[in-house]
Formats: sequence, C-alpha cells, structure tokens
Amino acid sequence: MMGLVTEEVGSWKTEVAPLRKRVFSLAEPSRGVFALACAERLVRRAAPDVAETLQAPLSEGWSVALGGEGNLRAIRHEMDARGDLDDDAVAAVAFAITAVVGSADDAWWAANRVLDQAFSRVEYPADARLFRPFAEDLASSQVQNEILWIDQALTRLEATGPSADVIEELRQ
Repeated sequence: MMGLVTEEVGSWKTEVAPLRKRVFSLAEPSRGVFALACAERLVRRAAPDVAETLQAPLSEGWSVALGGEGNLRAIRHEMDARGDLDDDAVAAVAFAITAVVGSADDAWWAANRVLDQAFSRVEYPADARLFRPFAEDLASSQVQNEILWIDQALTRLEATGPSADVIEELRQ
C-alpha cells in the first residue's frame, strides 16, 4: 500500500489526493466498476427503505457496466429528481450511474461519498461542543478502513481491470 494508512496523522492532501489521482487514471470500464462498488458498499449500510429504492438503479448500472443494455441517462435523471440526493448512498448511486458511461469526476465523487460516510461514523462524546482537528478524524479507524478499502479496490482494478473475479470481490 502506498503509505496511505500511517502511524502519524496525515492530511487530506497526503492520504486522499493520491487516491483521486488513481481513480482518474483508471480505464473507463474500471472507473465505472469502481464507482458501482463504492455505491454498493454504501447501499448495504443504508436504511432498509432507502436501500430498497436503490436496488433497481444499482442493478441497471451493473448490467450496463457488464456489457448489457440499459438507459442510464433516464436513471440518472430519476436519481437527480429524488428529494434525498444528499444521502451518501443515494448520491453514490447517482454518481456511479454517470461513472459507468465515462465520467471520471463522478467515479471520484462516488468514492468521496464512501469517505464522507466514514467521517460521519467517527464517534464524538455526547457533550462535545467542538469538532476535533480534521487530521484526528482522518486518522480514525472508520476513515482509515475506508481509505484502505478504496486503495485495495483501485489496486485490484489497476492490476487486472474489471475481471469477473475482481468484480465479485469488490461487490462483497
């Protein structure tokens, strides 16, 4: 691993910026698969009612990413019209849909939602009045575990592309 999870507290620039660069360097099919894996990771953690509404668009995204037919433009339009687009899982699915048809920016935004959700899981004492320094939250196990997952997903896709084995592994 490229020194992303460190003993010392890092910064966004040193820990996350290299991941962004790697997402943008992925070939188009790999970017879409990566974004869908990010979205699926968040859908598994979403509230059951939200997760249920995301299954169809996510399935259609996977279908197209795997060479099938689908109207991702219409699905993205439907996703954009949702009232809960600020939910991390919903946004990640919307970004992943666009990443499947080639948007590197949206592939990164899907990954960013994984990180956003990790930051939201960092625990604070009930009586906390101030946020801790960003670097401390970045060093939390919740965030570092997601950085590690993103790094490993990118490493697999960089090595072999979106093979059936890699896709199966990323969807777990």
